[in-house]
Amino acid sequence: MKKILLIGALFASGASFAQCDITNAQNAWDNVREDVATQMDVVAPGMAGTACLLTVNSTASNADRARVQDRSPNCESSFRAHFLVNVDALGSLAANERTKLYNVQCITGDAGGCDGIGMVQLRLQGDGAGTNILRSFVADANQADLRTRFDVPLVAGQNSVEIQWVRASSDAASDGIFRAWYPGNTVEAAPSFEVTNLDNFGYCVDQVNLGLIKATNAWATNKAGANINLDEYESRRVSAISLN
Repeated sequence: MKKILLIGALFASGASFAQCDITNAQNAWDNVREDVATQMDVVAPGMAGTACLLTVNSTASNADRARVQDRSPNCESSFRAHFLVNVDALGSLAANERTKLYNVQCITGDAGGCDGIGMVQLRLQGDGAGTNILRSFVADANQADLRTRFDVPLVAGQNSVEIQWVRASSDAASDGIFRAWYPGNTVEAAPSFEVTNLDNFGYCVDQVNLGLIKATNAWATNKAGANINLDEYESRRVSAISLN
């Protein structure tokens, strides 16, 4: 599986591109969806010392999507990913103002049994008490609704989020692993959220999506024109990315 660096990290190398523009996102990712012209852009400066970041603009229609996609994973049984996100321009979100920000999808899976399913999802919204969160789940056949749920609280400014997903050892085993490190936590040995008994052998990682994927009507009505800022996306099979 290839190493993906979103926008700013590409520019940080100093030689990849001459300027910040949307064509760099198209070069860095396998697929780009932008339902409205200029809904996504690459701008300077980026976060964490990078030169550029990806901005995703909300529109007045929840049918409009803007996202980048990595299709390079090949039914991976081990997967790690990290990205930076800044949602200050959105203000304080209500619980019904939400959009999928990031999802990991299974296309092939065990005997082709997971066509298009979202096996990890981070959904941006408010918690109902004034804090913006990523209301999230990881696929887990041990649960009645096939999902183990967790929330990632966001802070003002730059937020660093990292996840790790490991497939169970067999169809009969419940030893799959999922870990997440929330903003402010860079200690690999102390994940912010951890589950080590996932029943997830029927899944594997085939592609990921990052951006404004499926907003609610309330989001579109109240947040039109606001930007989500994204930077430094990277995925690997095994090793930690932003952690100590």
